[in-house]
Amino acid sequence: MARAWITDRWVKDAIIDGQRTQPTSAQKRNIKNIPDQFRTTRFGQGSRWLVEWITPDGKRRTKSATSRADAEQTLAGLEDDLRAGRYIDPAHAEMTYQALAELWIASKQRVKDSTLWRYQRDLDRWVYPQWGTNPVSAITPVKINAWVSQLQAGTAIVSSEAKRRTKGGLAPKTINGIVALAFGSPLRWGVKQRWLTSNPLETVELPEPEQLDDMMCLTHLEVQLLANACGTIGTDHDRVLALTLAYTGMRINEALALDWRHVDLKARRIQVRQTWTVDKDGHRKLGSPKTWERRSVAIPAFLVAELERIQSPGWVFKAKRGGEIIASNWRNRTLTPAASAIGLEGMHPHLFRHAAASLAIAAGADVKVIQTMLGHKSAAITLDVYGHLWGDRLDEVADALTDARRRALVSPLLPDCDQTAETA
Repeated sequence: MARAWITDRWVKDAIIDGQRTQPTSAQKRNIKNIPDQFRTTRFGQGSRWLVEWITPDGKRRTKSATSRADAEQTLAGLEDDLRAGRYIDPAHAEMTYQALAELWIASKQRVKDSTLWRYQRDLDRWVYPQWGTNPVSAITPVKINAWVSQLQAGTAIVSSEAKRRTKGGLAPKTINGIVALAFGSPLRWGVKQRWLTSNPLETVELPEPEQLDDMMCLTHLEVQLLANACGTIGTDHDRVLALTLAYTGMRINEALALDWRHVDLKARRIQVRQTWTVDKDGHRKLGSPKTWERRSVAIPAFLVAELERIQSPGWVFKAKRGGEIIASNWRNRTLTPAASAIGLEGMHPHLFRHAAASLAIAAGADVKVIQTMLGHKSAAITLDVYGHLWGDRLDEVADALTDARRRALVSPLLPDCDQTAETA
């Protein structure tokens, strides 16, 4: 059972005339002149007072105090925390951030290898250089705010591998990933383990990520020009890959993992069943998408003919020598120069997802269609990212309501409604 008490390390009871005898209060106060029989073997050495307690999990802990008043204050706080269930072992507060993060990583049994790799990569690159050797009790909101500012300015302490990436500062979205996920997840886990009294990140405001309307949304013409440029620099496979990304919303590594057995051109459907990912050591491998990302994607009629042109056994999209295409190579060798050639600087594969969503919404797709198309876990995620693109249709809804009202008010059941409608 958890309990706490105070021990006087300088004074002890003595056996006098066969009886256990305690020193008097006056003798304890006049400690320098206390009789030898009441002195312990460590009399006068170190701190006199020792607060001792048994933790809820049965471990014995101690803390020194130089005065009785300090010891009693510590004891009162301990007893209050133990009774209220708020007790935090001081040993955990002195744990370094890296030790806490490594325990958190080891606890992740249900996440994909690629997710673990990203966590470990960000911890190694951005977090450990700044916080690794710090006791978790020394991490404060003020220090975190200063660190966020340094990440924005490109002056934060980072690994040698990350230095070139910090030049000019990091984007808000990148900072959010580093701070809220990689840095914050071990702290949140530490609170759940009752190793921390609170999470210092809770009161920190992170920079607002840029909204989609500040990003590149391609038009039909821009998609076609970009696809043609990819085909000119690469092959017809590169051209059709660009079109497929822009009109299906597939992720680049989902598209590059497509085998023809996943494509039914007659039914105009693609089954997303695998993707290129990495293991926990960062090595490339084929893996399964998350449950909600396993989906059936419709193929627009014009794209069926394009896919038929490149159809052959094996991968749907092949490199020049017939093997699979690696996403980073395709971006650097084909997409980037193709985009530059037509004036679309800053183009990267994920922007094809935005193009697919925006073009589908403009064509009348509702939120559930877009959610299914992109493989989002929930419609809320879809609305968070693309919700503003439906805003332009408010006038359409208002006009439709006006038409519906007019039709209802001139119903044969209401013969006098023509005049009512005119004056309404």
